[in-house]
Amino acid sequence: MKYFILTLSILVASLLNTSAAENYSCRDSKGRLHVADNLMNLPEECRYKADISDPKDPGKVNYVPPAGQTSQSNNSFERAVRQEQQTISQRKRKAESAVLQAEKLVNSYESAILKRKNALRSKRYGFRNTIIQADQEMQSARQGKQILIKKLKKTRLTSTQQEQIETLLNKIQN
Repeated sequence: MKYFILTLSILVASLLNTSAAENYSCRDSKGRLHVADNLMNLPEECRYKADISDPKDPGKVNYVPPAGQTSQSNNSFERAVRQEQQTISQRKRKAESAVLQAEKLVNSYESAILKRKNALRSKRYGFRNTIIQADQEMQSARQGKQILIKKLKKTRLTSTQQEQIETLLNKIQN
């Protein structure tokens, strides 16, 4: 019985001693990973930034690849993400450009209508030329509307962007 208790106490003491061990890890300036059970075994440049592993969770190991080293699949994924972001930003710029173009056409059309109304009211000398010029501006805005509608059919825009542009263009009467 004495030997059993002695053996059991030695076993418990050794288990307690090994579970309290700490592991230190860090990366040096060249990106190499250093792991040690003693802080003094790490390179001097790593000691102040060493990570201590949790002794209660010895299975927790994080692999961190060295700085600057990436896998081929990671590069292709990042390239695909960048390409998709560029596509999205191009679509956004096209939509903004189309909205600006539609607003410009509407403003031109509305100013031509006002110019025509004012010319009809005033009946001053040269009002006929002003009316003709206003009619030409209105016709130009209508043609711009048709061109922009054809462009919109070719570009891929969201439904809200398309509705916004169509709402603007509906202010220009055929």
